[in-house]
Amino acid sequence: MEEHVRVVGPMNGKFTFQKHPNGTIDKGRVICLLCKMEFAYHRSSSSLAYHINAKHPVASAAATVNVSSEDISNLASHSKALRQSKLEENTPCMSKSANNRLTNVLAK
Repeated sequence: MEEHVRVVGPMNGKFTFQKHPNGTIDKGRVICLLCKMEFAYHRSSSSLAYHINAKHPVASAAATVNVSSEDISNLASHSKALRQSKLEENTPCMSKSANNRLTNVLAK
């Protein structure tokens, strides 16, 4: 993966612009500083805001309060514990026949 430079990027520094091997900055690609995912950037931060809200809810909430980016990085590692559990995690196992009957009833 290419290097990225620490320039204050979109979303108040939650993203940084990608740096080319020759030292120039690619203003069309940004990297999330919390999870290192790469995104296209076309002067609009809508998709970046969606990513922060969906994948890093703690960082999203911290944006409304004055919190440092170091604190956000520390909280982001704990954000999984704050997420809503999935239905499969809390439901008891059903037999295949009971599952099929339930599916058929719900499909009607």
